[in-house]
Formats: sequence, C-alpha cells, structure tokens
Amino acid sequence: KKVVGRSKKKTKRNGRELKKMDERLVEHEQIGSALGFEGAVRKSGYLEKRAKKSGFNWKKRYFVLNGSSLTYYESHKKMDEAKGALLLTLDCVIREVSEPRHAYCFEVASGFETLRVAATSREEADAWKNAISDAVAALESTMQRGFLDLQTIRRASVVGGSKVNWVRKFFVLHSNTLTYHQDHYNTYKNLGEFKLTAETTIFVPSLQQQQSAGEHILELVSGIHETPETQVCIKVRARDANELETWRTAIDRAVQALKNRDDLASKRGATNDETVVKDGYLATQAACGGTEKWPQQYYALTASALYQAQDTNSAEALAVYLIEPACSAYTTTLRPHAFELVTSQGVLHLAAESAEATDLWLNALRKVIANSTSLKADPLLTAARKLPIERYEVRFITKQKLNIVLERANQWAIVKQIPKGGRADLVSEGSALAAVNGTCTTLLPYDDTVRLLAGWQPPLILSFIRSPNKEGWLSKQARGRNKNALVSSKNWKKRYFKIQGGRLSYYTDPNETQPKDCIQLTGCAVSLVAKQDADGQSFCFKLNFGLGLLIMQATTLDEMIDWTATLYQAVAIANGGGYILDIERSSSNQKALQNTPISPPQLEENQKYASPPPPPASKPSPGPGSNERKTPKSFKPPPPPGRPSTSINASTKPSSPAAIHPRDTRTQELAEAERFWAEAARQEREAVHRDQLNIVPAGTSPKSQAWLANTPSAQFASPPTSDDDIGSPRAKQFVIGIRTHHDKGTIEF
Repeated sequence: KKVVGRSKKKTKRNGRELKKMDERLVEHEQIGSALGFEGAVRKSGYLEKRAKKSGFNWKKRYFVLNGSSLTYYESHKKMDEAKGALLLTLDCVIREVSEPRHAYCFEVASGFETLRVAATSREEADAWKNAISDAVAALESTMQRGFLDLQTIRRASVVGGSKVNWVRKFFVLHSNTLTYHQDHYNTYKNLGEFKLTAETTIFVPSLQQQQSAGEHILELVSGIHETPETQVCIKVRARDANELETWRTAIDRAVQALKNRDDLASKRGATNDETVVKDGYLATQAACGGTEKWPQQYYALTASALYQAQDTNSAEALAVYLIEPACSAYTTTLRPHAFELVTSQGVLHLAAESAEATDLWLNALRKVIANSTSLKADPLLTAARKLPIERYEVRFITKQKLNIVLERANQWAIVKQIPKGGRADLVSEGSALAAVNGTCTTLLPYDDTVRLLAGWQPPLILSFIRSPNKEGWLSKQARGRNKNALVSSKNWKKRYFKIQGGRLSYYTDPNETQPKDCIQLTGCAVSLVAKQDADGQSFCFKLNFGLGLLIMQATTLDEMIDWTATLYQAVAIANGGGYILDIERSSSNQKALQNTPISPPQLEENQKYASPPPPPASKPSPGPGSNERKTPKSFKPPPPPGRPSTSINASTKPSSPAAIHPRDTRTQELAEAERFWAEAARQEREAVHRDQLNIVPAGTSPKSQAWLANTPSAQFASPPTSDDDIGSPRAKQFVIGIRTHHDKGTIEF
C-alpha cells in the first residue's frame, strides 16, 4: 500500500502552479526520451552517499533523478549498471540532518527505505531537494506501479494449445516505457521493458468475457504497421477488474500523450493528410560502405518533412527528415549541382540534374523552412527560449569607414569578420544586424537591408544581436573511429571547448592559442544523443555539420542543457534566424497592435441617418517659438482615383465627429509627404560609396547585383517643384502606386 497506494493528504495547488508543474514535467520527459531514459529526467550530479547497511561508510556516487526513482551509479562514465535506487512514494519526506563531517547533508525517507546523502554546497543541496519534491508532487498524477502477473510472447511464435506460464513481477509505468522488476526494492535492475509508441494498441476483453474466462488479462501490441517477425506483444494479468481498468486507463493516457506530441510527418495512413510541395528523383550521397556513391532516390517534400524513398512505388519511406526553423539548406561543391539539407537528425547531401533543378529544390526547401513551426517535443528549443538574447548598439557620429564585412545567412546579415583597423571593440564577429537607425532588419529581405546601409549618412545607429559565448571542459568522442571497435575510455577524450563568434572550437589546454579544430556554425544543427547511440554514455549531444559529426558529453544534466541551449542559440543566429525569427515576429506584432488606432465607435440605430458631422474647429497657428513644421503651399498631392480624401473608407458607416476628425488630417498628410520627398531628393543627390562598407550579398545572382548597384538612381526621381508639375507625365510615372506607411495609417500618392 505504501508503494502503490494513494496519499490521503491532499495538497492544495492553484491552477498556475499545476500548469507550471505540467510544463516542467513535459520538458523533463522530452529530455529523458531523447537521451534514452525511461520517464522524465529531472536532475543529475555527484553526491556523497552513506552506506545503507553499515551506516558509517561514505562514498561518492553519481545520482540521476529519473522518473519516480533516485538511482545512483559508480560514476557518470559507468552508467551501464546502477549500484542502487530509492523508489519515491507519495509519502516521501525530505529533511535536513546533521553530520560531523558533512555540512550540507539531507536524507530522503520513503515509506520503506531511507537514503542519506550530502552535497558540496548549500545551493546544490537546495537544488536537489527542490527537484525531488517536484518529482514526488508529480507522482499524484503520473504514478502507476504495482505487482502483476506477466507472460511475454512474440506474435510470430504463437502456437495454439501452448502452455501458459505466469510470473509475478513489479511493474512501473513511465511516460514512454513499461518496465518490470523483481520487486519494489530492485527497480534499478530492469528484467525487461516494453516501449510505448503512438501506434501501441491495447486489447482488453469485455467484462463479460473476463467473468466467463475467470481471468483479467491486458495485452499490449507494438506498431500495427510492423511485420509479424518484428511485432512485439506483452500480456499481463491483474487480480480483479478494477485493477485491470486502472492499468488500462493509465497506459492509454500515456499512449495518447505520445500521439499528441508526435509530429504530422511521423503519422501514417489516413492520419497524414499532407500535400506534397515538390517531389522528384535526386542523387543521394550513400553512407559509408555503400556500393554506389550517389544512387538515385525519390524524395517528396511536404510542409513538415522531407520523405526519402527508394522509388515512386515504395510503400514505406526509407527516412523522414523533419523540417523546423532550425533547419537550413545550402549549395555544396561535392559534385555538380549538389546541395545539402541540415536537420537535427543529420545532414542530407543531394544533387539535382541541372542548376535550374537545384535552384527549384533550394527555393522550395527554404520556403518550407521559413514557414515551418517548431517541433512539439524539442527540449533544446524549450531550453534555448529561456536564454536571454543579448542586443547592443553601435553609433557612428561622423562619416568614416565602417570596416565591417557582412555575409548573408538566409535573409539576415551576419558580421563575418572585422578587418584590421575596424572597431572590433564595438562589433563582435558572428553578430546579426538587427536594426539600422531604428528600422528592424531581422524581418526584412537581405536586399532591403543592404539598401538601408548604402550611402549612409551620420549619425548611424546599428543594432546587433550578439552570438552567445561559452567555454569549459567537455568529453569528446574520437571522430572517424571504427564503429565496430570495442567500447573503451580511449574513444573519449577531454577537451576545452569554446563557443565564440559563431564558431565552435576545442583545445587540449585552455592556454593554447591554436585550436585542435574550429567549426563554423553556419549550416550546422545540434541535437541530443541517446545513450544507446553513444557507446552507452549518458548526457551526450551532437553537432551535425557538412560531412562531419561531433559528439560531446557533459558531466551532468544541467551542464548538458546549458551547453546545448547556448549552442542552439548560436546556430540559430548563424543560420539566419531559426526560433529567434518567431520571437521577432511576435515582438513586431505586439508593437503593431500597440500602434493600431482604436476604431471609431458605431452610432446608435436612431443616429445612422443623421446629417454629416461638422468640420472641426480651425487649428490655431503655432507661435513664434513653435517647432511645428510648416507645409509648403506649392505641394498638393491629389488623392488617388476612387478614394475619399479622408482616412475613413467611403463605405464606412458614419461615426462620431470626434472619431472622424481627431486632428487636421490634411495637414498631417502634407507633412508626411514633405518628409517623403525630402528623403527622396537626399538619396538622389547622395552617391553610393561602397568602399566605405564591405557588403557581401552572398547568394545573389549577377542580375540582382547589378540592380542593387543602380538602386539609388533608379528608384528615386526629382520631386515636383510646383502645382503644375503634379500633372506632368514625368511626375505621374513616379507617383502612381507609391505608398508610404507610418504609425497612424497609410498615405497613397
């Protein structure tokens, strides 16, 4: 009852606290699933543990708060076999205790066992106690465990009339796995497990069938699309119908949660109703050991993924590459017309038959990436969103050479390098240009950003998003080694890593000036690595880049999340946006809503046909000391055809006089027009000094480069100087279709 029973004591929590707990639980479950653990992983690290039997000896052990157990290992390098575990229960008590030789000591007491540990600092001890408290609080809604009778079979080996044997085991239901153990004291030793997926099927006989058979059996079957040879089944037997229904409800809730977190690309059959954006055959670089280097394979691109198949007649996809904002697509020089797609799952090297076909595929991929949404189960995105985005400004008061080399990454302008003589103390490499004189550039096309910088005049205010910096020790898996080699500590080496300036480099010693290797983060992707894919090592993550792969290992969960979140943000900036684009769009929408004028209130029914409102009182002329600009009498832009002279549409119902005429609309429009023409004349007079700013419009065609070079003289014409010029053919060619936006609305000329 202490292990599987419910606590009589109910803790009152408000809705906001429960929502935060659920969000943290989902995040920890995502991390645990990505790393190959059962259930949520909340915390890990080294603690001193007192021996359970003697009560005197203290040993340093590596602890992992995984699911509903506090498991400890010999070290973070030897996690293939646990030394022991404490199964958490609803009545767990966490209390501080005093030890002569350990200052920050506390113990965790469940209903049947007590574990005493010691931390190295007060902050570490508090962090562990809070994490354990959260895990215990989450048991009230997630815990399902107890003894059941077990029989495991493979559906392909089922033979009628075979003898059925049932064995009593202790089962624990995690978020993505059902494990069974000898008893509740040995939950750290898995005797077996059944992986839950979105396609897991639950079979439960009806109540009448249970009564007639005298047994209460629950059957779980793995993916229904698997072959009979690979399909796995597990059968368990409960003591009564109530116990069986409790287990069925809990397992069904876990499967439904997995279905909700699955992305559309992983769904099969009728549940996947995606539309193909582009498809066709592409040459694919084969994996190591392939007989053909670039075999032809069929690809279908949708709004959420790129599907890879052998040919158009294939019933199943060979691979599915999920498309998210962190993905990127670039041309390569591996072979003619080659390009690559970088995803968190890996890098896919492809080649089309012609340059035109390559451009079509790249445009389609980049459009899908730009319109994609973040994955539902991405713990790195969740962690990266918690990091602050550092912004800084650089002001140029006088005309001078900026000495900043910009490179195009998607639609962003990234500081590639700062030549000698440049202000490296002001601008850091790897930063993204965010604004020019208050005009946001993160949501503008790259060509528009270049035009903002061309022929600049002081004062110039440039705003940047700084690429994050981080350094410290990590373990690195040897690259290029034989995958069939025996697992050895020699395969992992300790290196000093640095994330700086949009690059990842590592050293043997932090005092070295030349790195062992340096990787540009442009075109990279970062993701977590399950322990079965990293020689059984835990808390590993990888960086996919070009033809390479770098796997790194942190010591603790918190350290791994810190490194991967920083790397995730640096890669997003280097690739030209990523998840930061969503933040920029959201911020822009909020500003637009704040600047949107309130719509005028509608009149009552009996006032709909009232006479038009009287004109507003004349505005008093400004005094001698007023700074208000006077509108020139010679400039009177006519309203466009079919459009009323007021800012209210002609079909709009009459509103209150104060709402229609809040100010002298005509005067405001003329003032805006005057500023527009003054800017046009200034840009016509100014020559473009490209030697003052090194602009690298990477990826633009020669035609577009020529158009950019002629932009100032081709876009602007001389403003009219009199009323007669307004009607001249030259003026009409220029003013028709021009629209200028400002915070109060739109003016058309």
